[in-house]
Amino acid sequence: MLNNAERALLRKEGHKIDKPYLLGKGEVDADFMAMIDAALSAKELIKVKLLTASSLAIKEVAASLCRNLHCETVFIIGHTALLYRQSKKRIYLK
Repeated sequence: MLNNAERALLRKEGHKIDKPYLLGKGEVDADFMAMIDAALSAKELIKVKLLTASSLAIKEVAASLCRNLHCETVFIIGHTALLYRQSKKRIYLK
């Protein structure tokens, strides 16, 4: 669990991320999960964005990803979620 100070630090760092992982009209499938899992392992902090044509809700997508990939949602704004999972490198929280 992230405390408020850690969440604030990650949110600040999340503003620097320019390229989110996009999810379009499709569901969250095994390929998308594998891509997000690899990204979290490499980067620790990523953005996932739903396209406006998607029928999914970002809260549901973030909850599903966090449940299956053991990560945490730092924040959700609009159609974008910021996800964090600590790696062995410990890039952000040391």
